[in-house]
Amino acid sequence: MGYTHYWTQTRDFTPQEMNKINGELLDIVKVSGIPLGGWDGTGSPEFTTETVGFNGKGDDDGHETFRINATRKLPFEGASPDRLGWAFCKTAAKPYDIVVVACLTVLAAKHGFDVSSDGGAKDWEDGVKLASKALGEIFTNPMRREEAA
Repeated sequence: MGYTHYWTQTRDFTPQEMNKINGELLDIVKVSGIPLGGWDGTGSPEFTTETVGFNGKGDDDGHETFRINATRKLPFEGASPDRLGWAFCKTAAKPYDIVVVACLTVLAAKHGFDVSSDGGAKDWEDGVKLASKALGEIFTNPMRREEAA
């Protein structure tokens, strides 16, 4: 199956809220120094008022696209409505994984996302540190809360 992160976006976002999210996630991207591409690993990451999407750069460092949308969607055709806003990204623990983890850390702490992962708290430590460094605030490791539950 592969090393995967999962999340549920609990509400839709306005264009103004997406601009705020874009700023936070772009700060993470800039501080990380990790080369990122668009959905297929080529081009540039997408940061708009409708969507955020990126992958690792190229065939070797890319795997699956990390994407959030302003409007929650069902994960696949015919999915149950109780999965509205549910999504996942298999990173295969490639270099861009730290950016995905940092983004999910911020989205969970500041924007109400529910997150889980094939990895545990130790696997998320570097991503949580990246989020804290990029945004200049201390974030709690969301996997510690999950492990405690």
